Amino acid sequence: MIIEELQTLQSAQLIRAEIEPTIEANVLLALVNGVSLDSLIQAKCLSVDQQESVIRRYVKTMLCVRSR
Repeated sequence: MIIEELQTLQSAQLIRAEIEPTIEANVLLALVNGVSLDSLIQAKCLSVDQQESVIRRYVKTMLCVRSR
């Protein structure tokens, strides 16, 4: 499902053309899994806001930069 969504975003030119949807879907899942696992095993884990920030920062790297 994530791969299909990334392909749709790519077709709409909302994310960069050189991105490989299969790889990026796996990276995104690994990141989310890591953040989730961190909250279970670390005494001082990231706050919910920090977790969201980390994931948003990664997603922003995929976005197309549009000139104005």
